[in-house]
Amino acid sequence: MPQVEAIVGEGRMPAFREHMLMRAHVLDGPDGEVVYPFDVLQFVERPARS
Repeated sequence: MPQVEAIVGEGRMPAFREHMLMRAHVLDGPDGEVVYPFDVLQFVERPARS
């Protein structure tokens, strides 16, 4: 998911993967894992949790 990593940042990818638990996405698409843009936007715009 290089495009998602470029948006959320390498350091926040573990938190993004946790955010994606129980959300609709494709694990084995033709280009690897596929997520909905809405879910990326929702993760990026949410307040940071400490």
